[in-house]
Amino acid sequence: MTLDDLHALEKKLTRAIQSAHAGVFDEDEIAVDGSQGTVYMYGPNADALFAVVKPLVRSSTSLVKPVATILYGPAVPGVRERVVNL
Repeated sequence: MTLDDLHALEKKLTRAIQSAHAGVFDEDEIAVDGSQGTVYMYGPNADALFAVVKPLVRSSTSLVKPVATILYGPAVPGVRERVVNL
């Protein structure tokens, strides 16, 4: 995935999240060699947010083996989470 591809996907995710009032797109972390990365999104209902972004991530032809980690609360040890291979 190129950075241009990533930024295009991030714009789509941001618009979809905002339109659905599901939360916010926060930031990304990308490996220097572009081999992997993480994007962060937050909202009051993790499942509702995931429902909004899931089709966009799945339809992206630039992502290789995307994985979503859904946290049900703040990012602290012990918080319930669900990992979904997309």
